[in-house]
Amino acid sequence: MSRCTNKVTQYVPSGYDYRPVESDCGSTGIRGQLLLCDNCEHTRKQRENQYKDDQAWLTSAGWGEM
Repeated sequence: MSRCTNKVTQYVPSGYDYRPVESDCGSTGIRGQLLLCDNCEHTRKQRENQYKDDQAWLTSAGWGEM
């Protein structure tokens, strides 16, 4: 699996204004948050929703996590 090469822009306080800083997708932001581009964020949400759907189906069949 290859790593995303997109850049994510975050705005850092600089005096009375903010300046844009570009970082790699998947890196850590200035406040410790995970930085994801729009494509990776969309993919992450799809996977999370698929997991929730699978767990709901397994629970209804009596096989889900307790």
